[in-house]
Amino acid sequence: MSLSEDIQMLAGGSSRPSASALLAGNGVVTRLMDGAEVRPAQLAMADAVQDALSVEGVRLLVEAPTGTGKSLAYLCAAAVARASHVEGPIRVVVATGTKALQDQLANHDAPHLQRALHAAGLPVPVVEVVKGRKNYLCRHRLSAWQPPLALDPLTRHHVKLIRNWVDTTVIGDRAEIGGLPDDTPLWNELDADGDSCLGQACAQHAECFVTRLRQRAREAHIIITNHHLLVADLKLRFQDNSPDARVLPPYHALIIDEAHKLPHVAAEHFGMMVGPARVDSLVRDAGRLPNSATMGKVIATAITGLHRESGLFFSALGHALSSLPDATRVLFRVPDSAEVHAAADRLMEELQNFHAQVDGFAAVEKAAQVECESLMRRTATLLEELGHITSASDERFAYCGERRGHRGRVMAFPADVADILRHTLLGGAESVVFTSATLAVNGSFSGFMMDVGLEEGPLTRGLVLPSTFEAHQAALYIPKDLPDPDGPGFADQSVDRLVELIDLTGGGAFILCTTNRAMNTFHKALSDRLLRYVVLRQGEAPKGELIARFKRDGNAVLVATHSFWEGVDVRGQALRLVVVDKLPFAPPSDPLVTARMHRAERRGRSPFSDVQLADAVTLLRQGLGRLLRSREDRGILAVLDGRLWRRGYGKTVIRALGDHPTTHDWHVLQDHADRLKVHA
Repeated sequence: MSLSEDIQMLAGGSSRPSASALLAGNGVVTRLMDGAEVRPAQLAMADAVQDALSVEGVRLLVEAPTGTGKSLAYLCAAAVARASHVEGPIRVVVATGTKALQDQLANHDAPHLQRALHAAGLPVPVVEVVKGRKNYLCRHRLSAWQPPLALDPLTRHHVKLIRNWVDTTVIGDRAEIGGLPDDTPLWNELDADGDSCLGQACAQHAECFVTRLRQRAREAHIIITNHHLLVADLKLRFQDNSPDARVLPPYHALIIDEAHKLPHVAAEHFGMMVGPARVDSLVRDAGRLPNSATMGKVIATAITGLHRESGLFFSALGHALSSLPDATRVLFRVPDSAEVHAAADRLMEELQNFHAQVDGFAAVEKAAQVECESLMRRTATLLEELGHITSASDERFAYCGERRGHRGRVMAFPADVADILRHTLLGGAESVVFTSATLAVNGSFSGFMMDVGLEEGPLTRGLVLPSTFEAHQAALYIPKDLPDPDGPGFADQSVDRLVELIDLTGGGAFILCTTNRAMNTFHKALSDRLLRYVVLRQGEAPKGELIARFKRDGNAVLVATHSFWEGVDVRGQALRLVVVDKLPFAPPSDPLVTARMHRAERRGRSPFSDVQLADAVTLLRQGLGRLLRSREDRGILAVLDGRLWRRGYGKTVIRALGDHPTTHDWHVLQDHADRLKVHA
């Protein structure tokens, strides 16, 4: 049966409520959307997800290319499944990989679906958005917060914003505060981070924003959250079998969007990380304990010792990793560095002393007992994790180090999250749907299935949907005459080619780089040479502001790195050229990639093809996917990596990028620019 026949079958009529019927030509959702069009792939996905949600234990994988309308497809499926379940309403959790998609679901797609269902007199699901605790204000920490003696005017302004907002907010989400920067250190002292939470012992527990959020979530039919919170829930349930050990309420089905990101998030959450911020937080919160004539000096001495030894440890670690570029992770074992190991031992001694002194303080100062118990719990966890990382003796973990300025941090990640996800994510009866625009490589889900521990079986289903866009909407340009990316002259010659490409389209370009160094090099060179264009660089302004400026100008050039490869939606003529500097292979030193390659080899698979190449193709497709966001979009895709013509894997990569007309010839590319009407 052909794929088109499969789609017709999946989208066909049924006696039971159909998700696709909501999205068909006369469907209630489509009728209320301006300029909506019926998309067969969307109908197919809606009913495939609905079928998956109706049977316990189904694992459905759906590759839904950009333009499918997958978010409305699975939301309609969740709404219909909730209303038609024979045993009563079910709860569906939707987890996204990016904040941008979570916001789109929460602020646009879900409200639109609710309005459409209400207008049609159909059951309307209750939808709740659940974010991580650090997004919400802690009332207790705000009431206990004391400003430093020298409070700068900007921080004073931010404090005023927060105090005015807390009197009016119902949700307590920092995203509601206009004018509060994402990176303000002030919020770290006021958020509802679980480490500092006093739980039910808190005097403001009933009014707590997180408490109320959990109450609303228990009453919701559809919960919109993110990968980080989903994995945090899995980890808590994995470590504690009690029924109350949950971040999310129990659910019947789970839809994971942007699922290609999940294995990396799982490795981060099931791992351990010890850095300066954790110790600094302990020191700061201990310093807020009520002053005591009997114990104050003892606590102050313990705080001083902890602060001193943590500074020496993280500085020694930074020195040991000084040859690394900033924020680069490498395999690193503490036992291999005598200096770092000795500093770690001294830090653990101070942590033990700090724990003992806080315990003694709690026995004397009953009023501070709750705060002391929280500090001791955090200290014990930090001691346990630092001890594990310092010993580096568990072969199931990859031990890593990372330099941050003059200091460093250490971490341990599970080498194989597939086994963990097999027993947590896939270990229950809940139906699980994985979807992404880039989930398969040339039609095969095998690489992704290996990463998440999913095996073939009667309840495992896969659906690769065709592109909603036509191949002729874009042309793919891969020059043959540039040096290899790691060869001499690549940067200079690439700048020359970028200038030619930008002049060919008259701007309207994303230049997506694989490293910060390349981004800075290209931005400086293009700013010097492209005087008639606005040349923007990631990081010089907030992401949303950069995108708004890019759209307003219409002919701008934006040079960026990984955060712009995904979750960015610029439709129309403003974006008509997307250039990727080279195939985005992960660095060979990346500890998690190394661990996955070893696992693939043990299972008789190809470490290069099934891990490195598969990851690079997925990311490349995401980057180039910025160009075509609607059927009206036209433009040129360019990859300045001639290895795609010269290496054996090149055909695999080019085939994975779609059926766009592909050329290395500049004159042919000019003809395509004329045809696409994207020339200057």
